[in-house]
Amino acid sequence: MDREEWLKRFLDVEGTKEFSFKLEGKPWQDIYVERMGRDVEIGFISTCRGEGVPGPGIRYHVQSSGQWELVSTSDLGDWWHR
Repeated sequence: MDREEWLKRFLDVEGTKEFSFKLEGKPWQDIYVERMGRDVEIGFISTCRGEGVPGPGIRYHVQSSGQWELVSTSDLGDWWHR
């Protein structure tokens, strides 16, 4: 999937109900993007606490107007904060 198709599917909350993407490898820290309906989570994958443990991240809700509303954040693997 090229970048344009990735972005189109990620932003299409009506046509693509669920979206998950992971980017692993050098030179960047591993990241993930997940969307379930209008709920979006974007963050880093921590390599120091084991496989698949989220690092710092942010959660949004995409409103029907298209505006992104901040829901919560996490910092260095801590609990999600409102």
